[in-house]
Amino acid sequence: MNTIVLILNGNIRRHLMNGTAPLQLKMVNLTALGSLAFVISLSVLVAPSPLQDWEEKHLLYQRAGMKGQIVDIKVKPGDVVNKYQILFTVSAMKMELDVRAPIPGVVKELSVATGAHVNADDVIVVINTFLPRNG
Repeated sequence: MNTIVLILNGNIRRHLMNGTAPLQLKMVNLTALGSLAFVISLSVLVAPSPLQDWEEKHLLYQRAGMKGQIVDIKVKPGDVVNKYQILFTVSAMKMELDVRAPIPGVVKELSVATGAHVNADDVIVVINTFLPRNG
């Protein structure tokens, strides 16, 4: 968590921001509204942490594949999945589509529950594809 501290006319304002990376000040605008009043516009860039950047490179966002209803979910967060393993099933107009893992990994999160109505491009399962090698 980062804290931004602004001191203006002796008044201290603290604002918390998500993220633990260093902050880089991008822009500050001060606009006078009267003898003592100011409007402050502050823009801050938060650099991604190296761990967050590394993790993003190893995530697979598995989408629904077609518009329909999720009728079965075969995995849960923490499950190790193999290549071609069925992750979930989408049903539409009496047709069912088994969506399989294209590569092995570990299920990081599920974004829907059984019975949810989804669009083809909705992300259903997030898989961490980094698997430590033994040996």
